[in-house]
Amino acid sequence: MADESPIQVLKEEEREATAKSYVIGRKGWLFSDSPEGAEASAISYSIAETALANGLNVYKYITYVLEKRPTEEMADSELEKLLPWNDKVFEICKIER
Repeated sequence: MADESPIQVLKEEEREATAKSYVIGRKGWLFSDSPEGAEASAISYSIAETALANGLNVYKYITYVLEKRPTEEMADSELEKLLPWNDKVFEICKIER
């Protein structure tokens, strides 16, 4: 049983959205009825949270990475250009304020 009331229980404003996203995601994980599905969900949330932690718009970042279509054959130097802390990625995908 979990308390899903919309009352903020965390003292840090910026943390509320993260906590809320996990609660919403938890309901989505109910459909991860295989180890592969659960792993895919974990990877997706990890990518999204890493993008947020680096000041990126998650939608823009995921779109950017998918447009580049990374493969297992890519060299590490090519893959590094897609990481959320890369300066070019930040300029393209940063959160507009």
